[in-house]
Amino acid sequence: MLEQMRISRQLLLIIFVYFLTRLPWLFSVPMAEAPDEFSHYWVFRFMAEHLRLPSAVEVAAGGPSGVYGSLPQLGYIPHVLVCKILPIGDLSLVGRFGSLFAGLVAVVAAYFIGMEIFDVAAIALSLPLIMVFHPQLVFINSYSNSDTTACALTSLTLYLCVRILKAGLTTKKALLLGFLLGWTALTKYSGVALFPATLVALLTAFYIHKVSFGKGIQYLLIVGGTFAATCGWWFVHSMQEFNGDLLGTKTMRETWARTYNRPLEFHMPVSHVIKDKVFWSTVHDSFWGVFGYMTRFLWSQIYYTYLGFLLLAIAGGARALFTQLRGWKSESVNVTVNRERLTAPAIWCMFAILVFVNIAAMVVGASMNLGGAQGRYLLPSEIALLALLVGGLSKLGKIGNYLVIGLVAFNVVVVIGAFIMLINTKMPESAQRYGFTTKLY
Repeated sequence: MLEQMRISRQLLLIIFVYFLTRLPWLFSVPMAEAPDEFSHYWVFRFMAEHLRLPSAVEVAAGGPSGVYGSLPQLGYIPHVLVCKILPIGDLSLVGRFGSLFAGLVAVVAAYFIGMEIFDVAAIALSLPLIMVFHPQLVFINSYSNSDTTACALTSLTLYLCVRILKAGLTTKKALLLGFLLGWTALTKYSGVALFPATLVALLTAFYIHKVSFGKGIQYLLIVGGTFAATCGWWFVHSMQEFNGDLLGTKTMRETWARTYNRPLEFHMPVSHVIKDKVFWSTVHDSFWGVFGYMTRFLWSQIYYTYLGFLLLAIAGGARALFTQLRGWKSESVNVTVNRERLTAPAIWCMFAILVFVNIAAMVVGASMNLGGAQGRYLLPSEIALLALLVGGLSKLGKIGNYLVIGLVAFNVVVVIGAFIMLINTKMPESAQRYGFTTKLY
């Protein structure tokens, strides 16, 4: 009982700080400074007003604003719900609360994941706190978009996978997992990076908990069937509505190319993207905090500091990995007998696979002109990446825990400084300035 009360107090405090941090941004960021918010707004406003998906004719009539109308729209469910439950004031502002509440789901998931994977309470608490004060995440949670919903769903899925690895799979968990994966597929295609990591987690859980081959196939069919039932209808609808465009991306690219006068057929070798230093520096910087339309940068020293934390975490993670392997070798661990010893490594492996696939998908997308170097595309692996960062730092001996606390404190300072910087940004006379407003559109 006392433990539950402690958790409740901690979680309530985190939730309070979450809203305290983001509400000033929500009321202050102009729509013209929020990447593609006008396009996100067009989709969720249509859904809120008509309670259905837009047709091909309506998407075409939407012009530049309707460019996202052919892509999966279920990432806007939080925004539509908020607009229907609280239909007060400007919908463009009210819709932002959908992103706000979706972002809260990810932070709460991070809290419970931290409790599951870290033994030291302060380190476990640092995972949700880093998310609360993560400058780029604060920015993204403060305007209407589907990225924040994808982050929420992948965060819930990761927590479920952690529980499955620890306690085993049940029919209820299989149904829930299939539903979450299906909803993720209809939210943001970057969330598909979660699928390989989930499959590895399931197969490892079968091994750890000695699930028979037949039972394992049954569970996989339940997950796959629920997944298909959740999202399959949308892809059939897309093919029928958009002339065989299964994913809706072809329609989106054609509208985007016409609107911004970009080449429709574009291809760059993946190797060129991998060797592009500007690409990687932009990904790194924009993961931590680049605002506006990738135009409002923080001071360069801040990005170098974040890079320092990252390099130290990699060193700590490598050290922990080698220590673990040596320990297993010296103890002659037989994983066929002590299968539970694989649980923790499997969790970290799941996180690493998600981050790797997410980054690889971003590289491939950049080579095909489907998306550039933008940190928000890493939101599906937000918790996984930050957990690896915290885990790596905490393995650097006595100084490790202080480094983790230092990262939390650094985020607090940066997010406050970023808000002050944006509020004082000089804008053209004809443009809406940063500052408190209740009308965006």
